[in-house]
This record gives sequence, C-alpha cells and structure tokens, in this order.
Amino acid sequence: MSIHAPSSTTWGDPNAAKRALLIHGLISCSQSWNRVADALSAHGVDFRSCHLQHVLLIDVVGYYVVAPDLLGHGYASRPSTTDGAEYTIAKLAANLKPLLPQSGKDAPISLIIGHSLGCLVALDLLPSLSSKPRVVLVDPSMEISPEIISVVRDDCVESVTRVASVEQMAAAHPRWTRRDAIAKVAGNLLCDAEVVDAVLQVGRSPHR
Repeated sequence: MSIHAPSSTTWGDPNAAKRALLIHGLISCSQSWNRVADALSAHGVDFRSCHLQHVLLIDVVGYYVVAPDLLGHGYASRPSTTDGAEYTIAKLAANLKPLLPQSGKDAPISLIIGHSLGCLVALDLLPSLSSKPRVVLVDPSMEISPEIISVVRDDCVESVTRVASVEQMAAAHPRWTRRDAIAKVAGNLLCDAEVVDAVLQVGRSPHR
C-alpha cells in the first residue's frame, strides 16, 4: 500500500503530555478545527466558547493537537480518482499513520475527534494506536441509504464547483466566526467533484 506524505495543521506544544487527533469530514480541511484546536491546546479553556459543543465534557488540559488533511482535501496529496480505490476508508486512515506517535518519547494520543467521514477514518485507525484514547464521533455517517448519498453527493459537488464567498458563507452560518467561514471556503476550494465521487462511490456513505 502506497503512503503519501500527510499534510496537517498543529496547535500547542509538541512536548505536551497528551495529544489530540482531529479528523475532518468531506470537502473540509484541517483548518476547520481551528476553534476546537485552540481550546484543546490552551489551558483551562471552557468548551462552551466553541461551535462544536458535542465535546463539552472533555478535560481540556493543554493538548498538542494534530489535524490532518485527508487525501484529496486541503493541501494533502490527491491520488488518482479513476476508480476510487485510493479513497477507501482504509486508505484514508493508513495515510495518517505517519502522524501517530513514532516512539516511546512521543506522548500517546489520548483523544480523537472525528467529524462525519472523519468518524469512519478514526474508527479504522484505532487498532493502529498503542494507547486507548477517548473517541468523540460528531455526526457519524454509518449506514445511509443510496438516495441520501445521492443528495449529499449533489450538495457537495455544488459546494466545490460553485464555491461561496467568505461573506456568503458567514451570512449562511451566523454563529460562525469569520475564521470559521474562511476555513470552510478553503475546504471547498481545495477539494473537487472527482474526489467527492471517489469517496462516496467507495465508502457508500455521506461524509461531509
């Protein structure tokens, strides 16, 4: 299995005692986690200030945070989309393995948060971890009908082919910060319809 050099964004002190891995969804990117990552990498921050309030109960104690770009997203490599074989959940997860702790000197991953597609990738990655982290699955897409997949596919393709401006994105999501809107627009710009089709035809689930 070929592994492409993974792309990621990091927050916090690499020497921190705990690590968190944040895995985004379809047509998104690592920067979409900016507010969650800021909170996790800080000390004593209240999660009620974050827009992903699914994680209120997590102990916030200065994590070193790693958020990868999945293949075909953000600044990650974009393998061939011809038959979708490079975009299986297993391939997406395997490509993140170089980001896992490589020696006993590295702090173990003690928290994984996945969003939609990222939930499936996170679950596939768990057997590769030496630690037993807390796992938070936000909007997991496990078993979805072909009809819903078709709707999600059309919505995602529309988003990446007719990319909204930052102003339009902010207006559509009034609770988001401008930084959130910029990250989402970037995710749309750095993905494409062929990647959407490659992920959905293989995974058979919507992973937004």
